[in-house]
Amino acid sequence: MIRRYVAFEGIDGAGKTTVARLVAEQFRAAGEDVVFFREPGGTPVGEEIRHVLLDPSGTMAAWPEAMLFAAQRAQLAVDVIAPALADGRIVVSDRSVYSSLAYQGGARGLGIEAVRRVNAAASASTGPNTSCCCASTPRPGWTGRTAPTGSASRAWSSSNGWPMPTSNSPPPNPRSSFGSMHRSGSTPWSGPRWKP
Repeated sequence: MIRRYVAFEGIDGAGKTTVARLVAEQFRAAGEDVVFFREPGGTPVGEEIRHVLLDPSGTMAAWPEAMLFAAQRAQLAVDVIAPALADGRIVVSDRSVYSSLAYQGGARGLGIEAVRRVNAAASASTGPNTSCCCASTPRPGWTGRTAPTGSASRAWSSSNGWPMPTSNSPPPNPRSSFGSMHRSGSTPWSGPRWKP
């Protein structure tokens, strides 16, 4: 069985939701059976967790936040991802484990490897085999949204899983509109590294 799971990543406002929906529509137009979902969410349990995570009235410590993201991902793995892949369907997602590696592992300071281990256990290694990251130039009027910095829109992808940067690995060449990256290791959970 060939696993066909593509995830779209990027900060808020980068266009990943729009691109992910368009890609799912294109697969459907080509006659493919497609499952599309967003993270957090995608299941009734996941949507309840999404409500807690995105509630603007409260603040949450880093580890409970990371665990809730892993919990909704575990529910997705059982209810949606694994059955869809077993049936030969294409899975398209708006965000995936790589968002947790970046946000909770990096930005919240929990450590990429620690967050990777939690998510690997939670989701039984059902991570995407293809990921695309969308980034864009900040635009005026993005009230309340996190806008990326930089001078150009860019995207990068990998057909073997999106390699998350580590402290000793450089990002892809920002001068390239599309940079191809290849991950070392046999699964999305084996500690990806950048390769030129």
